[in-house]
Amino acid sequence: MPATRLSPDVPAVSPTLLGRDRQLGAVGRAVDGVRAGSAQFVLIEGESGFGKSALLRAAAGSVALWPTRSAIADEHEAELPYGVLNQLLRQVEEGRDLEPVLSGGIAPDVPTTVAGTALLNLIDGSEGATCITIDDAQWLDQRSADALWFAGRRSFHDRLLVLIAARPDETPFLERMRLLVADDDRGVRLSVDGLNVEHVATLVKNRTGFTPPRRLASRLVAATDGNALHLQTLLNQALSGSDPLGTLGRMLQGTPPAAPGFRAVTQQTLGSIRPAARVVIEIVAVLNDTAAISDIGAIAERYGGFKLGGGDIDEASATGLVTLTADDSAVTMPHERVRAVIVRDLSLQAKQELHAAAGQVIGGHRGLDHRAHAAAEPDDALADELEAAAALAADEHQVDRAFRYARWAAVLSTVPADRERRIIDAGAHAIASRRFDLLATALGEFENLSMGPERELLLGNAALASSDIAVAMRHLSRAAASTRAGSIRARTMRAVASQTLAEMTRLMDAFEPSLRHSGAVLDALPELRDSYQGRSVGVFDLDELEAHAVSTQTLAAWQSGMGAIGQERLTKLIGAARRRGSLQPTHAILLLTLGTLLRQQCRLPEAIAALEEGVALADLGCPELSPIGRIDLALARFQKGQWDAAAATATAAASISDDIENPWVRASAYAVAAFVPAARGDRETAEAWLAEADTMPASLRTSGYRRLANFAKALSARASGDTATAVSLARKAIDRDPVYAQIEREWWQQLLTEALGPTNPAEADPLAVLSSREREVAHLAAQGLTNREVAGKLFVSVKGVEYHMGNVLAKLGLSSRRGIRGVIERN
Repeated sequence: MPATRLSPDVPAVSPTLLGRDRQLGAVGRAVDGVRAGSAQFVLIEGESGFGKSALLRAAAGSVALWPTRSAIADEHEAELPYGVLNQLLRQVEEGRDLEPVLSGGIAPDVPTTVAGTALLNLIDGSEGATCITIDDAQWLDQRSADALWFAGRRSFHDRLLVLIAARPDETPFLERMRLLVADDDRGVRLSVDGLNVEHVATLVKNRTGFTPPRRLASRLVAATDGNALHLQTLLNQALSGSDPLGTLGRMLQGTPPAAPGFRAVTQQTLGSIRPAARVVIEIVAVLNDTAAISDIGAIAERYGGFKLGGGDIDEASATGLVTLTADDSAVTMPHERVRAVIVRDLSLQAKQELHAAAGQVIGGHRGLDHRAHAAAEPDDALADELEAAAALAADEHQVDRAFRYARWAAVLSTVPADRERRIIDAGAHAIASRRFDLLATALGEFENLSMGPERELLLGNAALASSDIAVAMRHLSRAAASTRAGSIRARTMRAVASQTLAEMTRLMDAFEPSLRHSGAVLDALPELRDSYQGRSVGVFDLDELEAHAVSTQTLAAWQSGMGAIGQERLTKLIGAARRRGSLQPTHAILLLTLGTLLRQQCRLPEAIAALEEGVALADLGCPELSPIGRIDLALARFQKGQWDAAAATATAAASISDDIENPWVRASAYAVAAFVPAARGDRETAEAWLAEADTMPASLRTSGYRRLANFAKALSARASGDTATAVSLARKAIDRDPVYAQIEREWWQQLLTEALGPTNPAEADPLAVLSSREREVAHLAAQGLTNREVAGKLFVSVKGVEYHMGNVLAKLGLSSRRGIRGVIERN
């Protein structure tokens, strides 16, 4: 007698699986089809490590009360007849009568039609619904595949759910299944791809307990393609330390290790092809660039005497590890994870020989890269060439290349003095361009330098890149206090260390040390200019150093209440550059500082003009200043009441800050981006911005960043009627903040006055639901302009205005444009 089955009408348990809501929804519809009385097939496809097995388990878990039989195919048992089918039969309940052909396992010589018929009779004899799952079905043995296919095609009216997970391989069984599930009445085909940034951020938080910055989550997606297994591998390694987010960040500075499963699949694929095709893949991996087929052929011949033909390229491309370009003239490797596995598995000798062959074929800076990689011992001639190439790259603002070439030149030098000079040059390239992230990769080389300001400056900035403020301050203070006469380069580095300290201490509201350090820079500049008789010392631009020192000194004096004692000097430097017709990106800091002072003096039109000009210059050549300028420009526009423009500027600042290695700037940008939604009563959006700002490392949560975040929180509290919070935040800021912080005392005083006024919650801005363009249309329409006149004002088509007007009326709940003016006036 058949065992009692649970009724298929029992509600399914729906599990939660990160980033797979769409796929689980499709499984739910298939389950509904089974409940309605028809067999359903779900084919889940995805590359190794992307989570198809996890989705299979979650799908089976959604019908946890249904009897479920599961099997996992194995590549080593792919030749075992009925191996998978016998796995399923072993799970039939004890005491259940089986047909003789199924009892005790199906014999290898049983015809597939006989086994399939017996399996179909077993399914027909079941009461209620049954679930069958098969994982790694790309390795399904042929006899099981044929029998399952025979039974599956004839089970249309059975209450049966079949879940199959497989890689997207080309096998007869999978091809049949794809044709079957193409019929919506029989099932569904699901693809499992990588997790997106939001899902990765959630995964990291769930595993570490810390919310990662969006930039870190984005870098994790880029490094892993969102591969769940690879992400878990990295997280397992990061959790071994006390600072998992910091560990993840450091791991991503190089090529992170591949997940074990992914590595095994890549190795298996390489082992299944002929040596010539494998060499094609190895060459493309080592070149790390799109490679012309002619170059691949020439390198292969020099490397191992391979004479490649079109069939070798086609076989390599057929693996999916590399792909041909659209015109079939070149080969590229689309996935960094594949390249990492292949390069790591090559021996050092093989890599050097491949690079040497590539250096003979490829010219320019790429060829120089390969020649440097191929060097097995010191080579002064090549070191000289690399040093010259580093200087040229620095002139062309190719900082990564300049840093890399200078380091290689140091490694290949035979003379210790040359080696030290070149590694110092490498660090100087990074510091001059404010690419502090590069310094961490050469920390060991910096530690081996001779004692002096150069070593201390490099170690201090490397610590700063790792957010280790205490260590950074210690090294930089030593560099700035060095009394050894030294070379002009050493004296320049002392000045650079002093300027870095000046900026750091100002951000910490330590204005007296900031004034002292910036003053030391300005005192040292005349001697440096006389000694070198130019505007630059090596890679350091003395004009830029002066601009930063003057700006820091001026802001420190202003914030401490000493007045605008440096504003006149700022104006003179800007005016002198204008008269020379040489206003350069290096002058951006002067304009941004002037704009900040003008804003705090309530000279808003002048402030906005100076800030806009400073931002434009920064965008041309000082990317690290771009988000800083936009933060203050957003504040100026907010202060002037240009809220839409302020919101757009702050959003741009947050986006750009994701690309620079400055956590303080990033957190400040996100905090300012919360201002407008907070003031408009959009608490959810404001809190989302602030949550991103609060991912800043605790060691860098200076008062400057906190006051921006606190003002956004106070605005939000005021808009929602939370008077107590708004008043508390305002009073604390007034009591302890500098006179002229980014959020100066007058702003807090005004907010406090408003908060202590009427206690009724402020109404949210009714126009907040409109886009920027819709608000513009609404305001012009409220002035009585026709659609054609509005179109002329905005330089858009009349049809466009009509479209936006329709949206305005719908969102505001109005039946005609006459009511728009009333809404605006009441607001």
